[in-house]
Amino acid sequence: MGLDLFGSTIVWMIIIGGLSFKFRKEIAKKIKIIPLPDFLLFMIVGTIYSIVEQNINCPSVGCTLFPITIPIFVGFLLLLLGIVKMFDIDKVYIGIIIFGMVGWVAEFLMGGHMGIMWSSPEITALVSVWAVLTYSVIAIIPLTILLGDDK
Repeated sequence: MGLDLFGSTIVWMIIIGGLSFKFRKEIAKKIKIIPLPDFLLFMIVGTIYSIVEQNINCPSVGCTLFPITIPIFVGFLLLLLGIVKMFDIDKVYIGIIIFGMVGWVAEFLMGGHMGIMWSSPEITALVSVWAVLTYSVIAIIPLTILLGDDK
């Protein structure tokens, strides 16, 4: 089910990421109609985005509807939630960058691309940018829900 790097980049980063970013305030406003606390909506929407991302970006072998990596993503979302609350972050952009960096660290330390990442400086740079952007898309709507649509 997974796409190649080029296809997943187009679908996940450009289409889904672009639309999520452009319409983040409108999407978050519609989701906030659901009568749940913002932090719970943050977790639910972040988990849904994680599932979609894994189904688009994971390699064609071994893809499942609910990948085994989802608990890790839930942990990353909880980490982001803790960072946002602990440091009183009120800007969506800062939270997006933080989540992108969490993903970058995770990919370099334990990601499935570890062998590729360290193969050359050019590949390391390319995969680094790709990892940061991939994880950043997951956080756009959840952070807009959590922090409000004015930031």
